[in-house]
Amino acid sequence: MDVRSYRGANIDSDHYLIISKIKRRISNARKIHGSQAKKLNCGKLVEQGVATRYTGLIGECLAGLSDSEDVSEAWRGLRDVIINAAGAVLGRMERINYKKV
Repeated sequence: MDVRSYRGANIDSDHYLIISKIKRRISNARKIHGSQAKKLNCGKLVEQGVATRYTGLIGECLAGLSDSEDVSEAWRGLRDVIINAAGAVLGRMERINYKKV
């Protein structure tokens, strides 16, 4: 934004003192491996039929999940079951285009 050199500053060197003001913005976009994560359509869970299908599918998948001694492996299995069931029953939200052409 602003850069200035101060020639009269005594800093015990043959160089001039330079002071600058920098403004930096950091992006807050959520990205997963270079692409944006698509959100699940959780609004469908309000409907009773969709909610029962979702819980039933999670129950079936958890019954087929094997027990493991490693906690991190068990967590990954549980996470994958929930995400896959939500993707199959709820689906993903469509991207909203705010630019009107």
